[in-house]
Amino acid sequence: MEKITLYDLFGYLLPGCVLNVIIGYAMHEEIYALHEKMQGDKSTLFWFGFFIFSYVEGLILSEVSGHIVRQVNKYKRNGEDKDGGTRDKQIASALSNYLQENKKEILEKLKNKDDRNFYMAALYFDIQMDSQYNRIHNYASASTMYRNLAMALVVGMLVLGGYRILTIHLTIILSIGIIALGIRSKRFAIKKKQYALVGFIGKYSGKQK
Repeated sequence: MEKITLYDLFGYLLPGCVLNVIIGYAMHEEIYALHEKMQGDKSTLFWFGFFIFSYVEGLILSEVSGHIVRQVNKYKRNGEDKDGGTRDKQIASALSNYLQENKKEILEKLKNKDDRNFYMAALYFDIQMDSQYNRIHNYASASTMYRNLAMALVVGMLVLGGYRILTIHLTIILSIGIIALGIRSKRFAIKKKQYALVGFIGKYSGKQK
């Protein structure tokens, strides 16, 4: 439970709330009528339902945005997937000391996508369990939160467009928000990867097999 942070909570609740506010703007008459019917004791039920529904929507937004990012990453040919240079040698050396496997064999396996995914999963698993590197969890959670917020704005634009109330001004504002949040999400994802790699290499490279 100590790994759960405010980023984890708001990473799902806040995007869902943002989307519901946009939906409420589009369906203001229906939402207002429903709110009027649920005054008094029912008002608590209304807001309870709002936050529960927002959290569920946040989970759905996270799954959809995560799937999109994974599909995009499949077609990205970045350095980590193919460099096989100094960084891979450092990773292989650290993994060799951690897993007690031959360094040259690991270095060769890192060229294979499935093997590389296995080794990187082992790397992240170990480093995230180390309390000295709990910042990695915060970076990952922040990246998810910003990604989900961007997805909420994307869906919100579609909702407003469907109700034919998406003005030029709203389009510009929401588009800027999507781009800014996407950049923030990417930045924290990069920080998580870099911090994990540096931490793992530093933790195991100096150890002997």
